[in-house]
Amino acid sequence: MARGREVTPVQVQRERALLYTLIADVLVVASIAIAASASGSLTMGAELVRTALMTALEVFSLIAMRRIHRGLFAAFEYGHGKIETLANIGIAIGLLVGGILIFTGALSSLSGSPHVLSPLGLAIGAVVASVNTCENFLAWAAMRRAAKVEANAILNAQMRARWVKLVSSVVVQVAMTIAAITYDTVIAHWLDGLGALFVAGFMVITAIDMMREGIPDILDRGVDEAAQLAILRVLGIHFESFAKFHGMRTRRASGQIFVEVELGYPEDLPLAEIDRRRKALEESLRNELGDCDVAIKIRSEPAAPALHE
Repeated sequence: MARGREVTPVQVQRERALLYTLIADVLVVASIAIAASASGSLTMGAELVRTALMTALEVFSLIAMRRIHRGLFAAFEYGHGKIETLANIGIAIGLLVGGILIFTGALSSLSGSPHVLSPLGLAIGAVVASVNTCENFLAWAAMRRAAKVEANAILNAQMRARWVKLVSSVVVQVAMTIAAITYDTVIAHWLDGLGALFVAGFMVITAIDMMREGIPDILDRGVDEAAQLAILRVLGIHFESFAKFHGMRTRRASGQIFVEVELGYPEDLPLAEIDRRRKALEESLRNELGDCDVAIKIRSEPAAPALHE
């Protein structure tokens, strides 16, 4: 088994942000399940479906992030870009499935006769919704702080999903609070159904947007011509630092450019000097392209009087 690399303090901060929010979400899901059962509210039931799906996907995201940080995906071609994109699409699928289930359930409820909701259950639901809103806001703020230090696709996807949760929980809180303080069965019924419809619509729209961004990356979207020329320009600047150019491959995933360059260095060149030249080339590529993942493969070339013929 390949040995993993050391985890940086920034990576630990990102992992903790996801872990703490995951623990809080598990507690929230349990609370929502109790409130949904006690109130008979469709909105709380919809919130239960949404939070349960999203929490399951958070587990996947945390596992994937931990493996990425420890270099356990290093054997994957072009690095871990597709793993991060798959996490993004996984979150989108969860949102889409949950949104469709909630939407159909809300339409069915609104088209039928008003059902009586438990006043005590609605009160419990309003309290739980308030706690859920606070938890989502604190979690979103923690992820936002972590992303400012150093973001990646998984954290960005979780931030977007958390924003969906925050907006949805605010709507649920308002609907449940008004339903809890009103004595009109019809008003409570319509608030319950409309709140569920809003949550479902918001989830579906967000899911479609995330899938539209993620699917092209899974299909190996190419790097644009400007980026290709920038890479060639950097290689030209460093032309005297290597013996032979064996080729390069590029792709774009989750807004990040992945570059793989294979270069030959003289076999009599000290390893320390090869490493210095490699790092200088990597730095130049990142300065030119911005946030990019660079992999330089090294070949040994026979020693010759001149580097280039």
